Amino acid sequence: MIRAKFYRVEGYYVKKGRKIFFRKDYCDLDESKALEKMYSEIGSKHRVKRSEIKGIKVRELKPDEIKDPVLKALHGSL
Repeated sequence: MIRAKFYRVEGYYVKKGRKIFFRKDYCDLDESKALEKMYSEIGSKHRVKRSEIKGIKVRELKPDEIKDPVLKALHGSL
């Protein structure tokens, strides 16, 4: 059985000359899939090209580090 893991993706993009920082938590099978979700989400919501997203850090989260209430509930059900 494959278990999903929780990841935090952090980075920034430049819009109108300003750095916009973001931090987002994802539940996925591996880092590359979480990164792909981030590119898709940031690109569609903020109209940012993938090449404009910089400073990306991806790390696996421990259960006590999860801040998103939806992901906390999901962790409890896994």
